[in-house]
Amino acid sequence: MFDKIDKILSNNASKYSPGMALEASRICFVAESESKGAFKAISFKNGILKVAVKNDIVAQEIRMESSKLIYKINSLLGADKIKRIIYNISYTK
Repeated sequence: MFDKIDKILSNNASKYSPGMALEASRICFVAESESKGAFKAISFKNGILKVAVKNDIVAQEIRMESSKLIYKINSLLGADKIKRIIYNISYTK
């Protein structure tokens, strides 16, 4: 009926390793360094980079250039990590 706690923890630990968090952090850092202040990288998970932008105009500009931006970031990373960028309009300095 119930699983032992060590079994649950070992299953969850394999899903959320420190290596995955480190990789996500590195991807966000590289993406933000390429943004030239246009956005702030919030998170990366399952090939999706989530960024915060100042307003919908900036979001539209980034959206129009997203293919180039994804290519450039993936080139810097040395692998096709980012598949898609999603936007959150809330970034303030």
